[in-house]
Order: sequence, then structure tokens, then C-alpha cells
Amino acid sequence: MPERRLLVLLSIVVLVAALPFALERIARERANHNVLLVVDWDDVEWFARTKGVDPFVLARELKQQGFTVFGVSEWSLKALKARGLLVPAPAPPDAPPYLQYFTVASETVRKTLVERLRTLGKRVEVFGEVLGVSLLPEEEEKVGLGWDRDLIRRLREEGCALVLRPYNYLNVSPEVLSRLLGDGVWQNEGVVGVIASGDSIPGYGNPQSLRRFADFLSSRGLFFGYVEFVGQKGEDTLARLLPQWTLRVHSIPPDELKNYTPGTARERFLRALKERSVRVLYLRLFTEPSFTGWERNLVYLQALREDIQAQGLTFGLPLLPHRAFAPSRAFLVLSAFVVSFFALFLLGALFSRLSLWLGFFGRGAPFGCSLCQSPLGDENHRPLRRGDRTDAFGHAPYRGVFSGEEISGYP
Repeated sequence: MPERRLLVLLSIVVLVAALPFALERIARERANHNVLLVVDWDDVEWFARTKGVDPFVLARELKQQGFTVFGVSEWSLKALKARGLLVPAPAPPDAPPYLQYFTVASETVRKTLVERLRTLGKRVEVFGEVLGVSLLPEEEEKVGLGWDRDLIRRLREEGCALVLRPYNYLNVSPEVLSRLLGDGVWQNEGVVGVIASGDSIPGYGNPQSLRRFADFLSSRGLFFGYVEFVGQKGEDTLARLLPQWTLRVHSIPPDELKNYTPGTARERFLRALKERSVRVLYLRLFTEPSFTGWERNLVYLQALREDIQAQGLTFGLPLLPHRAFAPSRAFLVLSAFVVSFFALFLLGALFSRLSLWLGFFGRGAPFGCSLCQSPLGDENHRPLRRGDRTDAFGHAPYRGVFSGEEISGYP
């Protein structure tokens, strides 16, 4: 049939058009052997507090095993309180009752907090040693309050690279975002990329701000880490704005990690590398009471490195910028046309045999009717008898199941 020939021809055209994309993907996967391993710095600090040692002692142990990249998060109110850098304080006399009041551990922290909150348009009041801030309870772990510059400086002195983890401030204007990105932390040569903290990407809520963030990352040559299975707001839009600077990231959050063993966690990371070509692994450490011990985490991390090396992969920052891997618009239009034609072809074939199917499923029905009679054992399919009319090909005319009209030949 002409329709079948056309369908086969269009299918061949689509397959030929898809061949360059398949070859490009194979070539890119063969060339992209680098895997970036990023260790969460908050976990390192947690173990340092439990062991009562300087976190940089643990960082040097990690560096000896080949882990030289750390993910550093912005301060949040919750994190500062957990570390004892902010201590809740009673409200001073005649102070506004709607502010939260804290004593601050150091002048450096105080200066950073006041500068950041005023940049965000938040009210800040200073009462001697007490600081009053206008942050809502739900903002305690969603609003970034600045960077630990001393930490970043020391990590760079140790020869470590950094992946910054900023928070978003909803509906931040492009002007305010530019001021936040003007922080000297972003100019540090040791910063290689960004993996956002919280549930949204910096700039989300304002399309102009999100575009400003995309322009900033591309101008600085920083990758955007698209974390799998998290669904951060704004991640898809930013990835479309930065296709050549976007790297897919796989991580196991702490709430999930407690249900894993080191062996099953390593298997999950390896599947991400092999099945989805993920090239950035963000590593959280086991901190559950059932799996305690810094040394056991070191064994886990070293075993993961050995597993990755066994796959023929190397360690380092993936090659950037990379060409966006996306089919052309013409190819998408052609594919949609072929799929639509194929669907119409199937529907036509189905409805041309509908009477047979209805008759087949109607066999044995308690109430016989012409609509549901089987075409396999009715008058239409009896052997030819003397005197029966035939068509030009010697076939008895077929009597339609629906209307009873005579149709030449068999269906």
C-alpha cells in the first residue's frame, strides 16, 4: 500500500537524521572521562566537633586520599545558631517586639550579617552587644546571610577548590542580586561551580534576575550543578539559559543516606555514572549513630574512588564549556510528523478491521445481535454454493456486519 511505503520511507529518514546525534553522544561520553567529587564541608565540620579537632585536620586527611573539592554553603540563621555563632538573647528595653534578638560570637560575623540583611531590605537594629533582625521563622533556613570568608580563605590556602552553595531570596531584584554577586567570594579563583542550597535557584521568582545569574555564571566560567531528583525551583529555566555550563549532579541526601550502607550507596553512585553519564557527585557523609566514625567514612570514600577508577574514569573538573546536546528544531518537527502519521496509520488499520474485532468479542453473548456476531462462522464465510454470485475475482460478496451491505471480496 502507498501509505505503508510512505511510513517506511519516513521512518528511514528519521533514523538517518538521528544517527549524527547518536554518534555525537557516543563521542562525548568517550571523551568525557573526568568525574568531579565534591565533599560537603558541613559534614566535615560536624565530625570535627564530635572529635574535638580542627576541621582542617580532617580536610588534610581527605586531601591525602584525593578529595580536594568541598561544597561550602552560605550561612543561614539556623546554621549560625547550631554552631553557636548566634545565641538567642532577650529583647533590650524599649526594643521592637517583632524582631529576633541575638548576641553575636564575633565582630566579623556581626558585620557580615548586618551588611547582608540590609542589602536584602531587612530591618536590623544594634543594641550594644545584641543584634535585632527581622527574619521570619520560616526564613531561618531559606535565606542566605553571607559567606564565611575566613573559611574560604583557609581552604584556598590548603589548595582546595570550592563549589559555592548560595541560597535564593524570593523575588530578588536584578540590582540586589548583582550586589550579592559582587561579594569578593565570587571572585576567588578557587571557585569552580555552583550548586544551590534550599528549594530554589538564586534569581528564581524574577525572570530578569534569573537571567542575570545565568550571565554571571557564564562570564565567570562557573558550572551550574543541576541536582537530580530534587526539583529545585528555577533549575530547568537556568539549565536552558546555560546549556554549555550545566552539569548534572547526583547526591544522596542525609534523610535517604541513613537507609543505605556504604556498599549500596557506592552502587547508586556508579549507576548514575554509567546509566546517565553524571559527572559530578556531591558526597554527604554517614553521620547516623548506627554508622559512626570518621575512619569508616574514609574507607567508604576511598572505596568509591576505587570503584570509579575501575570504570576507566578519571578525577577532575569535566571539560567546560561543552556544546549543548539537543536535536535541531527541524529534526523535532520531522519526528513529530512521522509519529503523527504512524498514529493515523494505526488508527486507520484498526478501524478498517473493527467489524471483525467486534464480532470476535461478541461470540457467546447471551443476546445475539447483528452488531456483535462473529464474522468467522456466519453466512459471510460459508463455502461457495452453486448459484452464488461472485465478483470478478471469483470471491463471494462479503456482507458487512454493521449494515448488511454487500462488499466485494474479503475484509
